[in-house]
Amino acid sequence: MRTLPVTVALVAGLHAQDINHALTGTASQSTTAFGGLAPRAIDGSRNSNWGGGSISHTANAGATEWWEVVLPTVQVADEVVIFGRSDCCRGRLANFRVEAFLAAQTLFTQDFFTLSGEVPSGGLRFPLAGGGIPLDRLRITTLGPGRTGEQVLSLAEVQILQYGAQPEVNLAPFGIATQSSDHSPAGIAVRAIDRNTDGFWSLGSVSHTLPGPGAWWRVDLAWRTDVNEIRLWNRVDCCNNRLSNFRLSVFDGPTEVFGQDYYTTGGAVAVGVPEVVALPAGTSATAVQVALLGPGTSFEEVLSLAEVEVIRYGLTPAYTPYGTGCAGSAGTPTLAALAPSRPAIGSVLTVRVGNVPLPGFALLAFGLSDRVWNGTPLPADLAPFGAPGCLVHASPDGSLLLAAQNGNADLPIAIPGERLLLGTRLFQQAMVLDPAAGNALGATVSNAALLRVGM
Repeated sequence: MRTLPVTVALVAGLHAQDINHALTGTASQSTTAFGGLAPRAIDGSRNSNWGGGSISHTANAGATEWWEVVLPTVQVADEVVIFGRSDCCRGRLANFRVEAFLAAQTLFTQDFFTLSGEVPSGGLRFPLAGGGIPLDRLRITTLGPGRTGEQVLSLAEVQILQYGAQPEVNLAPFGIATQSSDHSPAGIAVRAIDRNTDGFWSLGSVSHTLPGPGAWWRVDLAWRTDVNEIRLWNRVDCCNNRLSNFRLSVFDGPTEVFGQDYYTTGGAVAVGVPEVVALPAGTSATAVQVALLGPGTSFEEVLSLAEVEVIRYGLTPAYTPYGTGCAGSAGTPTLAALAPSRPAIGSVLTVRVGNVPLPGFALLAFGLSDRVWNGTPLPADLAPFGAPGCLVHASPDGSLLLAAQNGNADLPIAIPGERLLLGTRLFQQAMVLDPAAGNALGATVSNAALLRVGM
């Protein structure tokens, strides 16, 4: 782990992340053909190749076809985005109607490409009226044959977006990228975290391993952090079928906390749009790895990446006590945040160590882990140091000496107004000097607390 003076650079890469409410909905459609189930269009993947297993598909029976998603609760939506298939048949996604409903009321309706054209490869984006509308259902209906003469409704992804609901930041560029081998100096691992997703080898922004079994690419993050999403961008000028038959792994220390295999039987990551992988809620990570499982659909074992983005969204600020302290001459020391302060960016959080006896000093420790410190599992008993029953719950990677008044030691913590800090987690615990505690250490400890920076 590293401490990086990268505030300005990281904030420059920040933008508002829209919430896609479609991901929480239930999808259905008029008919299903070739296994193209309706939920594929809200699975979070914009892969536009049929072989990727992420495209819905109705029958071609010459009748009106429809697809819809019903949300579990009413949500405000600012924009709808529709992605079509790109490996073939793009002209099918034309001559259709989009409708948004709130209960039985139609709040939006618009027809698209009724005379010419089709949904472009980068998707069709259109805002909803009036700066957003409340809705609980969205439906897409064919009005007749598309440009191919077929009446098939096939969707790679449908998004129902609420603007700017969460900030996001790409953590990957501030980590350390490595790979199993380098094809040449032009294809080193760092090319895949240079913030350039163009995918053209000639522009010097694509990683490239040597051919052979066991090819992998990895980024070690600057610090342990919450991660919400991984985005993989493929090479576009050639060889896109190489990015197939691989495993995406997310590590928290040595432990793989998320692992999934992709395109093991066919297909490959699409070109021009990322493979978006939403991680389970609460995923913390120190590293992300892409590793080939064998030859891809190009029959080569070469790993080449245009870009890997490791995305963290903004979080609600929280200061959560956990664990227990041990009793001393003034009672059991306590650690808590003083209301109404909270660890939000651009604000001051005040933490208080309570029940501090004379001589009135507390050592407040800050750490990056609640599980291990210098190879020792946590919590750890201080019995070897003369304080049996006093447990260390937070790794003491740094500390501050606080002076108490009237039994309380307060520390105001100014949190910069930089969104790079969103989601950052620190663990805290206090040790108080207590010669009268009745133990050989002459000190006791408080409970611990998890500080999570939010907004």
